[in-house]
Amino acid sequence: MTSSTDPLSPSELQQLRESASKPAELLPLAVVPATGLHPKEFLHLHSSWIEWPSNNEASPNFPLIRIPLEPQPCRRKKFVSKSTLKLISRDRPCESCREGDDIFHANSRSEENNVVSVVDEFAHDQMKWWFRRFDTVPWSTGLNSLNRLANESIERDCRVTLRGLRYTFAVRAAKMGINVETITNQMGQNVITQRLRDLLHKHGEHIDLKRSTVRDYLILLNNNKSMSISEIAKALGKSYEASLSFMNQLATEGLVQQVRESSGPKPALWTNKVPPDTELVCQYPRCDRTFNTFNGRGIHESSKHK
Repeated sequence: MTSSTDPLSPSELQQLRESASKPAELLPLAVVPATGLHPKEFLHLHSSWIEWPSNNEASPNFPLIRIPLEPQPCRRKKFVSKSTLKLISRDRPCESCREGDDIFHANSRSEENNVVSVVDEFAHDQMKWWFRRFDTVPWSTGLNSLNRLANESIERDCRVTLRGLRYTFAVRAAKMGINVETITNQMGQNVITQRLRDLLHKHGEHIDLKRSTVRDYLILLNNNKSMSISEIAKALGKSYEASLSFMNQLATEGLVQQVRESSGPKPALWTNKVPPDTELVCQYPRCDRTFNTFNGRGIHESSKHK
């Protein structure tokens, strides 16, 4: 079984779009791969979020999705019948809302990236069809039927998820030559997650996404004296979790240290314990070579050590 984040190839996406016959199936296949919306954002997409093109020459000729930054009451509805497209109010809390509070939170969106352009014509047409009839996305978005269609129309073992469609956007954009900063901004990410980094390496070989080495971390900390994990992650284009894990590993190896523990709203601060140009000894048994950069596990980057 493929991963829930595996993107669809252009031909696979086209096959699914051609095989889908119901509007509720076409909507996620149109919107998510064209915008990179987070699954929760797509599931809460509301007509009031959409700015349609106007006759004003100064306005864009494609829709804009303006994701609210303030918490919003969840307005999702559920299907009574997909054949008649009848929607009614839900009878239980929304599972996509944080902690089941029935409130939509924009998570990592900010004023810098809460407006998403919908330049894809197919997505534009499907959104226009849907939101002329309904003001919200239904509880069920047709993904179960999409997986049945995928089993029938796609040769490989394929699992269709909103996360996978979101990463389909990222890979499509990268292959079109769009820079990584623009891609992550459209997706509402402040940094390049390791999963996105790996996918772009795999599907977009022309993109240079060098993995940060220990030396990169030490230089950054040396130049800034002390930094929080969030600041380190943003500076190096990594996720918070990846940077925290890496820093803990470096602390174990005696290369960095905390100079202030977290206290209430104040985050912990870190600094380097050794200069960036310190010669480091490989920790692999029976290897006494020294080097300046290694992969964070105390092993030479250039050695396999079989």
